Amino acid sequence: MPARRASPRCGRCARSSTCAASSAPARRPRSSPGRCPCSRRPRPRSRGGRAGSRRPTGSSASSRAPSSTSTTARWRPCSRGSSRSSRSSAASTRAAGTSPSRASSSAPAACCAIIPTCATVCSSVIYLFRGADLEVYQEIVGRLPGEVERLTVNYRARPELVAFVNVVGRRTIQAPAYVPLDPSPERGPGGTVEMMLFRGLGAGEARESEAEAIAEWVAAGVAAGRFATGDVAFLLRALGEAHHYTDAFRRRGIDFAIEGEKHFYAAQEVLDLLNLLGAIADPTNELAVVGVLRSPLGAVRDRDLLHLRDADALCPLDADRVPHGLPDVRRLYQAIAQLHARAWRVPVGDLLAEVLERFPLAEIARATFRGEQAVANIDKLVEALTAEGTTLAAALAEYRRRFGEREEEGEAPLADEQLDAVRILSIHKAKGLEFPVVVVPDLHRGPGDAAEGPILREWLTGVVGFRCGRLRNRDRVAAEERYRRIRKEETRRLLYVALTRAKDRLLLTGGKSASDTLLAMIVAALREEGLVLGEEAEQTLRGDGFEVSVRLCDQIEPAWGPPPVPAPAPAPDYAAERAAWVEREAAARRLQAALLLRRPSSGTEPDLERTYRLEREDGEADPLTVGSRCHDLLAEMDLAHPERVAAAGEAGTILRSFFASEVFREIQTADEVHREVPFVITLDGEVWSGQIDLLYRRGERWIVADYKSDRDERPERHRLQADVYTRAAQRALHLAAPPEFRLIYLRTGRAVRL
Repeated sequence: MPARRASPRCGRCARSSTCAASSAPARRPRSSPGRCPCSRRPRPRSRGGRAGSRRPTGSSASSRAPSSTSTTARWRPCSRGSSRSSRSSAASTRAAGTSPSRASSSAPAACCAIIPTCATVCSSVIYLFRGADLEVYQEIVGRLPGEVERLTVNYRARPELVAFVNVVGRRTIQAPAYVPLDPSPERGPGGTVEMMLFRGLGAGEARESEAEAIAEWVAAGVAAGRFATGDVAFLLRALGEAHHYTDAFRRRGIDFAIEGEKHFYAAQEVLDLLNLLGAIADPTNELAVVGVLRSPLGAVRDRDLLHLRDADALCPLDADRVPHGLPDVRRLYQAIAQLHARAWRVPVGDLLAEVLERFPLAEIARATFRGEQAVANIDKLVEALTAEGTTLAAALAEYRRRFGEREEEGEAPLADEQLDAVRILSIHKAKGLEFPVVVVPDLHRGPGDAAEGPILREWLTGVVGFRCGRLRNRDRVAAEERYRRIRKEETRRLLYVALTRAKDRLLLTGGKSASDTLLAMIVAALREEGLVLGEEAEQTLRGDGFEVSVRLCDQIEPAWGPPPVPAPAPAPDYAAERAAWVEREAAARRLQAALLLRRPSSGTEPDLERTYRLEREDGEADPLTVGSRCHDLLAEMDLAHPERVAAAGEAGTILRSFFASEVFREIQTADEVHREVPFVITLDGEVWSGQIDLLYRRGERWIVADYKSDRDERPERHRLQADVYTRAAQRALHLAAPPEFRLIYLRTGRAVRL
């Protein structure tokens, strides 16, 4: 690959043309390897020249391999008179993945330079969705002086897998031209490639059938001892389709973990623990107490919850008021009250450890279908709370404040060594990882849609294409055509990344009848090698150095029924601990059986909610949803009749304060009012686009306003937004000066000027 290099003058003689180092050849003769012509100091060994990964660590689970962008630090003789600054060299080294301090520590002072060589495997560039354009990279690299070095040795995969990848890569990857991989002699034979093709089915039917077939394949492989559950990685182009496959895994009792999901705060085990801790911190918090009672810890029915309310026994400090027919609730209350008495005196970390010891939260989580992932989420929450404060109340307050700022959070990652479950992740997330067994499903899916968004910029030419609804300018049409082409090429590189994650075994699945898909590309590549699929249910295609076992499948019906109950873990030898674990295991099994036999209600009964008004507290709903609803209402409402939307759920409650404010009356009496105004503007070479919530005029004064529905009133966080919005309005309205910008906080009806 092209590499930019910098060579200062020789520090020994301060000359660039007569010094022995300066006139030395670009590459040293083999008779003096590892020596610098000037200093005669040893040359550090390079770890370059590898395409796939570093040597396997020996772990049976997945492990992180070096990324496809690497740096090789090597001595070069001083052959040029110009030099780049050390800062530039260090920055280039850092960008490529090598520590500049470590690389420079061995360099002879002012004699030779460390040459950071950034080598990118272009076949694995898959970040178009982030705006990364391979053609732009190639254009920039083409302008730089340097030499091309090939990284071709794959230390990850067995030879059969490398041969298969080369066949597919040569026929599919064309821009840039595919560079074949060489298998490492350290990886012996034994790799297998399998394909499951589903004939005569539509995309939806094929996905359901392949989910059942893959789950059956994994279960059979684990049962036969060919691989462990934790060896398997399931790579998807988008995690939104994961539920089709997880349902099949669940029906067969196969543990799995989805990496990259953004629903940590909504996970049931997280909510259960937060409710329990909220009740411990404040036993008078009826909302938290009801949450605990409705959780597996309490398992209280709606009818019993009504009895507790009738007895005024929704506070754990009043355990003596609990009706006699609910002894489990009384014991639960007593445990919460005891922990509440200690919550103010012990560090939060010690208290959380005691909570997990006294309540079987981890055991309940492990008994669910999410198993290891649910337990990891509990651990993540405990770690976060421990780091937030010294006491439980302080930790919860800080945690809730931070939660209000982030609606989404990734679930806890699972350490490779501890994970005994199928890992489900996106192909992008898998880049740089390796797994003994890789399953790539859904290969009958198309290459994707055209570019979205109102603007599309050609970075090579500087041309910007615009779209407004169905209208497009000429540059937009040309840009979309190019985008479709480069997206198709990137989709092929995405396939390459997926195929090269496997170390020992690779399974590819999809609908046989699909065309213009990744599966069609694979089949066409095999056909060009003389390997033609027949109509036999099972067949083997033998290529040069590899075999592909193909199975043609018809529709497979889901294996309905409850998943098998996992076997209990070995109990400790000492009696007391054994008795405790037996009791917890029994509770978990009873809970799991109950969940399989009946569907618990999703909330309180209607009569209970109406009689005792156990409605959500203000602000409990998803802040993002509430904010979007407020914006929608304000965009569509009749300003002369605000009362018509004042009853629209929580959004209406928030807007009632705004409708009673002085700023709303000012908007009502404005000379001009424009809502949801889209804009596109170029500032300092960057293209910005957005939508102004409110733009109105009073006399000669224009005002740009942005609604805020959250409780956090920190105007300084929005100064960049204010600058972009006002400059966009100034240009659009041809104003001599930027208009005024206001943040309107809907909950308080307060307007803040920036």
